Amino acid sequence: MLRKMQRRVTIRIDMTPMVDVIILLLIFFFMTATFKEPDAVEVTLPFAAAGVKIPKDVDIVSVVIDRAGVVYVNNVPIERRGDVTEKVKKARIEALNAGVPPDKIIFNVRAEESVEYGIIISVMKELQAANILVFNLEVQKEEGAW
Repeated sequence: MLRKMQRRVTIRIDMTPMVDVIILLLIFFFMTATFKEPDAVEVTLPFAAAGVKIPKDVDIVSVVIDRAGVVYVNNVPIERRGDVTEKVKKARIEALNAGVPPDKIIFNVRAEESVEYGIIISVMKELQAANILVFNLEVQKEEGAW
């Protein structure tokens, strides 16, 4: 007896909807993720129990004091102490010209933990000379704080 060859039925899972969902998830994560740029000048921040979290929708003017006492404004080293005032004023004007409202500009001071207190005070005086009376002193949170 001859048997007729029966055609075998194969089961296929349609992958198109799953690929569509994966692409949508990737688009969602790319659009909502915020990436922090690495700091050009690495400093070890002092510890504190309280601090302020900086909102994400602001323009930050960064003032960094490294271990050797060198001051950087927006990652550009300052040669003389009196130049901090001018560089900060220039950074503020650039932000205002870019259309950033004045209340959305934050001046963030990051200082190495081992820097002499006098250097930090001189930078704070230069910020006052630039008519910047409100700024953030960045700290590292202590264990169990916040």
